[in-house]
Amino acid sequence: MTLQVEVSCRERIEAAIRAVEEAQRRFNAVTSLRAERALDEATFLDKRDRGRPRGALHGVPVVVKDLFDVADLPTTGGCAAYAGLRAETSSDVVEALRAAGAVVIAKANQHEMGAGATGLVSSFGPVVNPVDPDRIPGGSSSGSAAVIAAGAVPVAIGSDTGGSIRIPASFCGITGLRPTPGRISLAGTQPMSPGYDTAGPMALTARECATVLGALTRVGRPRPADGSAYGVAGIRIGMPEPYFGLLHPDVRRAVEAAGAVFEAMGAVVEWAPGPDVDDDYAGFRHVWADVAHHHRELWDNDKVSPEVARLIAHGRAMSGLDYAASCAAAERVRNQFARALDSFDVLLTPTTPYPAPRVDETAVVVIGGELDVHRGAPSRLTLPVNEARLPAVTFPVGTSEDGLPLGAQVIGPPFSDERLLAVVAAFQEAA
Repeated sequence: MTLQVEVSCRERIEAAIRAVEEAQRRFNAVTSLRAERALDEATFLDKRDRGRPRGALHGVPVVVKDLFDVADLPTTGGCAAYAGLRAETSSDVVEALRAAGAVVIAKANQHEMGAGATGLVSSFGPVVNPVDPDRIPGGSSSGSAAVIAAGAVPVAIGSDTGGSIRIPASFCGITGLRPTPGRISLAGTQPMSPGYDTAGPMALTARECATVLGALTRVGRPRPADGSAYGVAGIRIGMPEPYFGLLHPDVRRAVEAAGAVFEAMGAVVEWAPGPDVDDDYAGFRHVWADVAHHHRELWDNDKVSPEVARLIAHGRAMSGLDYAASCAAAERVRNQFARALDSFDVLLTPTTPYPAPRVDETAVVVIGGELDVHRGAPSRLTLPVNEARLPAVTFPVGTSEDGLPLGAQVIGPPFSDERLLAVVAAFQEAA
């Protein structure tokens, strides 16, 4: 006979606060901790919900990226220029979490302004990868991934404009969803490029991400009646050949092995001729003009890092014709994905082209060449999904010879978020 003891919300939040404080000391994962407010909210939940139906996230401790407004806390985006500017109200994401019973206990460190994929550039200092402190955590939702990988909290919220949920999730060995744009309200969120920005859950498993998605979609665009009970048997999975070109051999091996697992589960897995990889990032270039527009107060501000200042300057210099050309390039990417998804239910690709690089590395040798670390290559395989305005779920598919996490992503048509999560959940239960 097993004795089950129910833990109160307050006890659970107290334990999470201690764990987040430890994650902060070791990994520099958070920018602010709201311990007293979180404990007050947990105590309120314990008193309010006796004998009443509980929300889907009742008493769950959550950390949100430092670009979501939380009342009475600064929203910095990891930028010194925004330090001390406290939010008067909370973002829709935070309000939706609270409505489901979750308790936000901290804000996560991130790559400054969301404008980078390493997690090393922040006014609060770089985030450390919990898997290997000598490796980059990925960005820009670096702190959100770190608190999950460190086991501090079960759920964190990140944002994804060019891969900012999926890259750190891949490098830190967790699961993350970039939802269909519009599924989750971005009101009260520091913007980069509204056409590409999304907010999404990060957790150890797809089932946890699905629970959070259900809570977050209560705010913003209504969820379409697309159903959520999907199996893997019989689905058509395409593996686009262009995404398996410039790859670390361990990544290729792991993702091909994941395809074999899906095949053993009854899926039809085939190589697909496209879509192509946007190697020159043509469909993403106009994002820097959007950043420059939305953050005009940062022009020539000496509190912005040199790395982000260069990107803002690039956006300021972009002409209208160049902006239109970038949007046209993104449209071509969308059309290629649409054609591929006419033949397949989902696409399976690597998430990042290599395992997490060392902090001091500038390039990684892969099959067929060499890829950079700081100038775009981490987002090489995620960014086209944003250009195509599609949902995608990244999930762990093993480790490299050095013991580093390796990630794959499944990509689907608009509003297939629940199906993608169900496919990954089935894989995680089978594997």
